[in-house]
Amino acid sequence: MSTASVATDRTIDAVAQRLHERHKAFSLIPVRRLQFDSPSEIRVISEEGQTNYQVGVEAAVELARTAGVPSHYSNRLLSGDNPKVELFIQNANYWLQVLEKSSILASTKVLLKDNKFYSLTYAQKLLSADEVLKSASSAIENSYVDRIHEDDKGVEFFITAPELRDTFHSAGDVQYFSVGHKYSDLGLYAPESFTQAHRVVCGNLMTSPYGVESRQYKFYSTDADSLKEKFRDFTRKGVEYIREVMIPKIKQSLGDRVSDTNQVLRTISKTYGIPGPIMDLILAGLEVGAEEGLGKNSMYAIANSLTRAANHSDCPPRWSDSLRFIAAELTMSDFSHHCQTCFTKL
Repeated sequence: MSTASVATDRTIDAVAQRLHERHKAFSLIPVRRLQFDSPSEIRVISEEGQTNYQVGVEAAVELARTAGVPSHYSNRLLSGDNPKVELFIQNANYWLQVLEKSSILASTKVLLKDNKFYSLTYAQKLLSADEVLKSASSAIENSYVDRIHEDDKGVEFFITAPELRDTFHSAGDVQYFSVGHKYSDLGLYAPESFTQAHRVVCGNLMTSPYGVESRQYKFYSTDADSLKEKFRDFTRKGVEYIREVMIPKIKQSLGDRVSDTNQVLRTISKTYGIPGPIMDLILAGLEVGAEEGLGKNSMYAIANSLTRAANHSDCPPRWSDSLRFIAAELTMSDFSHHCQTCFTKL
């Protein structure tokens, strides 16, 4: 596939433009002290003065939780026909004073969305997700966005290129590989990086972290140019992992045989706590893979059954993600260090 044939909404420029528009609503202001005047209004006090901002119920409950008030307690105080507003304000402001004396408030800023209080964040400057995408993609020639997911805290995107693909079981068994980054352009969680294999014939995805770690505060307190270089470096390492580890291990899994597939699946179920209904989807996926010619007694076939189950409409999102990680962990592990019958570690 040439870059010219990539759908226009998946080109780096098109996706970056959309992410840039998303980011316009947010801004940062310094903070020294916070005080609720009401559940819907909060006073932000800094060295430069004080300003009152509107705050939604969810944001108010989350801020109180950050300070030390359990979310379920705040929700109970603010709900019902007779909400205990004053008690919420009293509790929240007491714990906000405690927060002020800790190092947390000194390390954070107030994040505004459309000039309303949204959250506290460790970000000292906002590096928008479009800048991160462009920096990461610059490490891969002819790259484009394979998949992207956005929510109210950040964005997760996977970038790939025509050269990041390989053929496995048969000529039609092509897999596209991509490097993914989960990044909060609002500084609300530490970034994560993954590699992902996308088996085209069935749409299965297998996701593998590759050892890039960043502590939240340390990461977001870094200047913008250093942050962008980090993502370029993360992406380069991801491509190396795909070529040097992921592809060879997947090919090796074609020849890694087990003598009792059902026992291996029982061991996997017990090890990872996979419930019965999800195991039923895995067993069904194993049968479909066998019909494709994958057989049932290779690690490739077993991993495929997990990723196929993850794609099933009856598989909850939490288990979809987990099964993709489990499939990668099984594939990337050293097969020779496991019992070839039950797959327990020796």
